[in-house]
Amino acid sequence: MKRTTRLHIVAGTLLAAGSAIFGARPARAAGPYQFQSITPCRIVDTRSGLGGYTGLIKNGQSVKFPIRNAPPCNVVGSAAAVAVNITIADTASPGWVALFPGDGTWPGVSNINFLKGDFVANGAVVPISASGALDLASLAAFQPGAEGTNLILDVTGYFVPIGGLSFYPIAPCRVVDTQTGLGGFTGLLPNGLPGTKFTIKGAAPCNIPSDAAAIAVNATVVNSQSQGWIALFPGSAPWPGVSNVNFFANDTIANGAIVPVSPGVQALTVLATAVSGTKVPYLPTDLTGYFK
Repeated sequence: MKRTTRLHIVAGTLLAAGSAIFGARPARAAGPYQFQSITPCRIVDTRSGLGGYTGLIKNGQSVKFPIRNAPPCNVVGSAAAVAVNITIADTASPGWVALFPGDGTWPGVSNINFLKGDFVANGAVVPISASGALDLASLAAFQPGAEGTNLILDVTGYFVPIGGLSFYPIAPCRVVDTQTGLGGFTGLLPNGLPGTKFTIKGAAPCNIPSDAAAIAVNATVVNSQSQGWIALFPGSAPWPGVSNVNFFANDTIANGAIVPVSPGVQALTVLATAVSGTKVPYLPTDLTGYFK
């Protein structure tokens, strides 16, 4: 029978999330690890019940989600860490969420912070459990009495001991800026499918090699006109149902991500969607490295 381990969500209050939940952390095998990119894949969405739980994650509540060997993403059992995009939705008060290995204790960090009413995302590379008992734990903290938050997790890849891709850092380099026309498109992005394609591989000034399989990017939304979101995905693939940056009207907001790029295809597709109107933000995009 295929083993399915699980991601652990623990929701607490701001007052409770303190020294009481620190403790010894399990040993983890030393790296290095190599990256394996996948088509961006949504594995948890508490709004729809994807991952096995439906509704706001509330203070003091523990929820578990499958990650390793779990459909639709099927992260392999040997994975030591995952690259994820974390999105918080429908927040009723300020707070934060931290992800950490499921067989460990909260290390006193956070991955995403939010205000009341926020719909905000952040990228992260998160270790998963050494024991395999639980893949990830998530601690969510809110002001006392808050109703909670919805949690969305998209996986863009994972790290394995052997057989993956090596990372090549570069000096941070802007490869797209729709304010100036860098990347081949000038102006506010069109709203909706099929999205806008930008040449990434071999494009000046960054000159990512043609055999790159994934890129490390920072995507910034500028001068948004309404609420919406941006998704980045391989130029040869259909939209996989994920997002990378969420925004409100008049936002300037950024998010980092590891994004696969198609073998033999130079382009990256950017899909921009707005709740209202026909145009969505400008999009400066910076590269910090690539995987091959």
